[in-house]
This record gives sequence, structure tokens and C-alpha cells, in this order.
Amino acid sequence: MLPALQVPGRTAEGVAQVVKMVTPDTTATVVPHHKRRVEVPELTLSTAGGFCLGDHLVLGGVATDVNGTIDIRLYTESKADLQGWFPPDFTLYNDLLALLRVYLGWRYDAHISLTFPRRLLPRPRLTCQYSDDSVYMGTPACWGTTLTI
Repeated sequence: MLPALQVPGRTAEGVAQVVKMVTPDTTATVVPHHKRRVEVPELTLSTAGGFCLGDHLVLGGVATDVNGTIDIRLYTESKADLQGWFPPDFTLYNDLLALLRVYLGWRYDAHISLTFPRRLLPRPRLTCQYSDDSVYMGTPACWGTTLTI
């Protein structure tokens, strides 16, 4: 097994090292406590029932959890890496998820975001044939600065 995955503690540096194992051209910034909204079950006017946090009754329909999710912010300037993060194969994304499942275990969730320069996006074009520069519906895209017909 890889040495970074054998470390018993889960640290931000360890998660960044896992990203570095998948792709050395992508940098990772890890925020260990990502805020996440948690729906609170319907409350009743009873001291025996209801949703308690410690000895205190939670008021409202939403609570904030900061201990179960980490925020992984990825940045790349490599066009080859960018193609690995996006469809049709999601090769880098699937590799990162597999290693994070081993490193983090089942107790943690990860909020992953990818940032890259706009110049790496291909020019969108209307076609039904696949090519390496294809843009897929549902992924972010930017229209080019010039239009050629």
C-alpha cells in the first residue's frame, strides 16, 4: 500500500498528498471543517422527544455540521489533467475518489471543487460527433472570444 495511505491520522496534508499521487500537476488546498446544513427532524413540544445536542434542545429546522465534511479545492493549469477530470471517462476523478475512500474511510464526506484557467476550455461547437475537444452538457463552458463560420 502507498505510504501516505498508511498514516493513522487523517490530516489536510495527507489529503493533499493523496491528490498529488493521482496527479502531480494539480494542486490541492484542503479546509478540514466544511460547513454543511443538516435537516433537523420535526420537533415536538415534549421534553422526552425532540432533537437534542448534548443536553440542549435544538430550535429550528436546520443545524450546521462542520465535523463530517472536508473541503478539497483543486487547481490545475494542465489541459491533459483537465480532460481527466471531465467526461466521458472521469479517470482522475474516479482514481481520486477510490483513494479518498481508502484514506478517509466511511466517516467523512468530501466537498470537491476544481478551478482552472478559462483558456483551457475548448471552443463549444454544435456537433453530434465525439472529439477530444467536445464540450458536454452540464459541464461549465465558456464561449470563445472569436466566432468563425
